Amino acid sequence: MNLCIRKKGFKKVDRKLLDEIREKVAKLTKLYERIIHVDVSLTVDNVVHRIKDKVIKIKVTVPGQEFFAKATFKTFEKSLDEAMDAITIQIQKINIIRKEKRHQLAAA
Repeated sequence: MNLCIRKKGFKKVDRKLLDEIREKVAKLTKLYERIIHVDVSLTVDNVVHRIKDKVIKIKVTVPGQEFFAKATFKTFEKSLDEAMDAITIQIQKINIIRKEKRHQLAAA
């Protein structure tokens, strides 16, 4: 699995945040073993508010499919948690569908 972390709108990323991203992405492989690539984009959105929103976009590529999630909160940590939760739900749904198809094929 390849992991690409990109940043936009700021210069330096905290080491703790990078470690947290790597840790959470590694946990995804327990849900779906065939992950090919994970792209994480960190952006500071300062268009409307004085307090800059932190945006995280995550794209997970698996054979024949991509999962995508985007979250915007006041901290990168909260954005990361929400985006990872959304990706996890998507992967779990696909796993359920795959299991149902296997049972249908076995029953036929």
